[in-house]
Amino acid sequence: MADAPTALTSPARKRYRNPMEKPKDNKSMLDKIRRTLLAIPADKVRAPTMPIDVYVGEVLSTLAAARTHRPRFEAINFPEKWFAQAEDGAQALIEAQAHWRASREAGRSPAFRDLVARARALRAELLATAGYAFRNDQAMQKRLSAIREGRTTADLAQDLSDLAALYDDNRPAFEAVGYDLAICDQVLAMREELLKAHAVAAADNAAAQTSMSDAKRVRNRAFTWVDEALAEIRGAGLYVLRNENRPDWLAAFRSRYVVERKRRSRANKTGATAPPTATKTNGTPPD
Repeated sequence: MADAPTALTSPARKRYRNPMEKPKDNKSMLDKIRRTLLAIPADKVRAPTMPIDVYVGEVLSTLAAARTHRPRFEAINFPEKWFAQAEDGAQALIEAQAHWRASREAGRSPAFRDLVARARALRAELLATAGYAFRNDQAMQKRLSAIREGRTTADLAQDLSDLAALYDDNRPAFEAVGYDLAICDQVLAMREELLKAHAVAAADNAAAQTSMSDAKRVRNRAFTWVDEALAEIRGAGLYVLRNENRPDWLAAFRSRYVVERKRRSRANKTGATAPPTATKTNGTPPD
């Protein structure tokens, strides 16, 4: 039997509200459910497994699919609370991510942010050129894929060092596509500048770091909470549609991001070429 209505699961409550919409009252969804999030056991909290905008998009598409098959969910007495939790959780996650980004930027000077932006742009340019220069070299493509996984400022500095070494060790390949190898010196200089600036920022912004850590913990709790609901909805969707010969219906209850990552992993193992996918926001993977 479905759970009894609560403040979150009242039948009168509008279903499938777009989490991107601002709430009508002045209290944010994150504030409304903060106590619930803080009550999640620490050992159950998980970090996001994909960019937040991509993840929220998957929550919305899953809710839309569930709405299409709503009678099937009702037939198995699927608890209404999971729909409410997915909706509210998605909104809270958007807000928590915004707070975390704001706290992260608060601990960085404009000059440091500009340096990181320039370093990321240079990294993206180097990766693009290397990707083309070694387009038929599967081993090198795997090496580049590993570099693309970098997330933090320290990773960014290491990526620049790795790319400079790669360019220096493979000069003929880059000269063949008309690339100016003098840029290697610029890359290494920017790496050193980035490491120094990062060390200064970390030392001068202990309070900001604490605030950032707190915001990140809340963000992770919001993700954990909404992901619990999403898993329940997807599990029910796959169950009620198990006998339907409609792969597109079933696909709506699976993570497109995870499916694509697995496909690319298999392609790398078998030596097939896997085209890049747009899974990052502004060229930056989730922190």
